[in-house]
Amino acid sequence: MNVVLSALLIILLLYPGIFFRGAYFRGSRNGGTYKIKYNVLRQPIWEQVTASIMPALTIHLVCTVFIDFFTPFQIDYQFVYNLLLGKSIDAPIGAPSGYVNAKIGNYLLGFSGYLIASLTLALVGAAVARDLVFRNKLDSKYTLLRFSNEWFYWLTGRILETNPTTKDRTVDLIAVHILTETKENTIIYDGFLYDFTLNETSNTLDRLVLFYASKSVFQKTSRSQKIISKTQETATREEVNQSELFERADKREIQQEYIIIPYAQVRNMTITYVDLQAQTDISSDD
Repeated sequence: MNVVLSALLIILLLYPGIFFRGAYFRGSRNGGTYKIKYNVLRQPIWEQVTASIMPALTIHLVCTVFIDFFTPFQIDYQFVYNLLLGKSIDAPIGAPSGYVNAKIGNYLLGFSGYLIASLTLALVGAAVARDLVFRNKLDSKYTLLRFSNEWFYWLTGRILETNPTTKDRTVDLIAVHILTETKENTIIYDGFLYDFTLNETSNTLDRLVLFYASKSVFQKTSRSQKIISKTQETATREEVNQSELFERADKREIQQEYIIIPYAQVRNMTITYVDLQAQTDISSDD
């Protein structure tokens, strides 16, 4: 019984660290939020434990100091220590029957309130920490604070901050040129990046959202069909290869406001970081 209870308490005490990580891994720019499908609960348990220990310890340190110095409540650290280690808890001499169970029950009630407060602190602390890191560009200087998925930096323009020659550039818009492929067609999308979602299980993308986009459709045809058609017209014979060719069918503006592109269809992509002020200055010079 004590072992099961101690294991449960240890897992619950790690949850503030897990919440902190989940809340931290969300980026924002210009009022918009770039969603990261990062579900830490789907990670292997050893990854959750090792990555959550430090933030969890920091949050618990802040909470216990606040309780000890700024509230009338007192924490019985010896009692908590025994619970966490699964040690037996003996009732004092002369204590009534059921003293230990009653004390555990009272502590669990207080622990529920403590856990809610620590989870709230984790969410608020993650938002503050992320804001401080981004404002001061600390993730560009220290890899420890950087997101593991590099797509986040490419698709927000923050990759420029990691290079001393481009760190002072301003990014107002991000233009993308995306080559996608389906069974029937090859399509090239041109537009501006509005939003993206990172994959929750690997360092890749889940989908991209573009606005003011256009697309060029290229239909697949086989080389054999092209050459046979030519020989019929010229009455000559040529050796036929079975490689594929592409014929451009059309290019048109996409009337819808946004278009969502699954990353699984993306074969290639180019990114252009647009500084509107620099473009205006160039136009003025002309």
